[in-house]
Amino acid sequence: MKQVKIQKIILSLIVVGFMIWALMEQASNQPRLWVQVIGVALFFLAMARLMQKTPSNTPKEALVVRSDAPMEKQKTEDDYSITEESKNQ
Repeated sequence: MKQVKIQKIILSLIVVGFMIWALMEQASNQPRLWVQVIGVALFFLAMARLMQKTPSNTPKEALVVRSDAPMEKQKTEDDYSITEESKNQ
């Protein structure tokens, strides 16, 4: 159990270190593109993991279950027809 916790901490430090290296690369004369791309990807992955841990504030909506029962009002072909008045205009 302790080993897993230590591995998570070490992995987090490596990810943060790589993101800092990617930020420092921007200031260099010839920045390495692959370092910046990997740094941005790691940032997005870290934010996605953080957002999974944070609960949403939106209220839960009721689940809508579809059934084979007929709907209250189904649209017919007449709803979409063009009248003679609108054809002449």
